[in-house]
Amino acid sequence: MSPEAIYLWTTLSGLALILLAHRLGGKTPILSSIGYLSLLLTLSIIVRGVSGLVGLGSSVTGLSILLVFYMKGRHSIFEDLIVDTLASIPPILVSTTDIVRLYIYWEIMTALLISAISARVERGSVSAGLKYLLFCGAGSLIALIGLVIGVQESMSTDIRVFLDKSSITARILLLTGLGAEASIFPLYMWLPDYYSEVNPLLAAMISSWITPVSGFVIGELASFNHGSAVVIATLASLSSLVGSIAAYSQKDLGRLLGYSSISHTGYITTASALGGPLGLSSSLLHALAHSLAKSPVFLLAGALSEKSIDVDTLSSIGGRASSFTVVASSLGLLGLPPALTFWSEILILSSLGNSPAYFTLLAVSVIASAGYSFKLLYTQAGKKSIIELGRLSIIPLALAVLSIALSIAPFNILGYFLK
Repeated sequence: MSPEAIYLWTTLSGLALILLAHRLGGKTPILSSIGYLSLLLTLSIIVRGVSGLVGLGSSVTGLSILLVFYMKGRHSIFEDLIVDTLASIPPILVSTTDIVRLYIYWEIMTALLISAISARVERGSVSAGLKYLLFCGAGSLIALIGLVIGVQESMSTDIRVFLDKSSITARILLLTGLGAEASIFPLYMWLPDYYSEVNPLLAAMISSWITPVSGFVIGELASFNHGSAVVIATLASLSSLVGSIAAYSQKDLGRLLGYSSISHTGYITTASALGGPLGLSSSLLHALAHSLAKSPVFLLAGALSEKSIDVDTLSSIGGRASSFTVVASSLGLLGLPPALTFWSEILILSSLGNSPAYFTLLAVSVIASAGYSFKLLYTQAGKKSIIELGRLSIIPLALAVLSIALSIAPFNILGYFLK
């Protein structure tokens, strides 16, 4: 059975059992959701490959989010289904070999993001949802046009045949249309507003795996043709620079982390498009490293509020656990040791050694990220310690520690999953 089939049938079976568990009530829903994501994590370790590495990361993030929800006394069917499905989509997306199924999974992902922002019916969230629908709806239509043209030209839905025999027009339409989901320049403008309005706990999953994996898939598809790769890498590297610069001026934490995600997804897309085998493996490592750096901050925000908080509010959270988490995440977003992003960014830049223009753009973007990273770091300099999170700070701390622990053996991670 192919990895795609394994993940797809596991997802469908798991979601059906979760629905049944909610009908039974009691503690059954909690146990079923945690059990499902634990199974997804175990399968990912066994399956290995690209889908295994992605599935490992998305299931760890999903488990962390659910645990924070449960610690807050929240375990509704909506949160369980949305988190479990968001965690399941990335490994399915990277394992499919059929371009039509890829497009279907992409649209399911779009529907999930609309559902996530629709949970809060407020003026800001409605506006952010409409902006997302406008950009990604238009992108889906453009991608569909490219898909139809390409299938007619190639007479096949196999991804490799499609990319080999379709015209440059079909490929560019497909890839740029899908690029709205990956926040590729100039289609990124929906993302900061979205992250500002969606529940931070759900934003943790979207920023960690949905947006970066979208960028990885687009870059990998573009890598089959040099012309397509150059177009996508150019747009993605511009995204990384714009995101790093724009993040510094943000006062809202969700918007700051949103622009940061635009930047880091740009690294992933550029490396996977032009970096060859090293670019593909390093971009996957960076997706994992980025998730472990960013999701802890979103989890801290989600422990406090149902929507985004001001950056300065981080200085009001008491306790050494939260301080360590913010410091570790800040270093991770900047790409300094001992964070795992230190290694992933070095590998990404190394993969672009034969593309000096893109190497330079990403290097400048990494340097520019110091602005917003130190902005987060400085919130811990004059802490007021007004808010106590107690046990809610344990899960973000665990992810921050995991990021440092994995930085000891980054090549072992790649060797296990991608050999």
